[in-house]
Amino acid sequence: MADLTSPPDRPIALFGHSLGALLAFECARILVAEHGIQPVRLLVSGHRAPHLPLREETLHHLPDAEFLTKLGERSRTLRALTDPEFRKLLLPMLRADFTASETYAFVPGPRLTCPITALGGEQDEDAPLGEIAAWQRHTTGRFELTAFAAATSSSTTRGRRW
Repeated sequence: MADLTSPPDRPIALFGHSLGALLAFECARILVAEHGIQPVRLLVSGHRAPHLPLREETLHHLPDAEFLTKLGERSRTLRALTDPEFRKLLLPMLRADFTASETYAFVPGPRLTCPITALGGEQDEDAPLGEIAAWQRHTTGRFELTAFAAATSSSTTRGRRW
């Protein structure tokens, strides 16, 4: 484990995707507030800005069968996991992720000063670009939004900066 009582010997950048975006954001806040360490950049992907409320129905409290059914309605990946034993193995991890995401409560505080780069999909219904762009509110530094077009079999995914 790294010792945070002395300055790091190299720059720190944080990246998080989906729930990891919130975790990276909160880690950046802790590094600054408790250790005086300023990340050089925060990169977040596939998650609305932390101050925005949930839009979806909460699932984490549902009984296992209903939780998996509702999750399957949302996720093509879970629908593809047809092996009941594998689903059972994944259940505790999925429930923990949903509990953390659905019970997260943003606490206002000082804005970060490091640049934030936010990444999102132009067609992502779970994290629309407007909700990704709202990350700008959380820094006094530079903000970049990169939007990715939906990939098709005849094209490649390309990022566009806004």
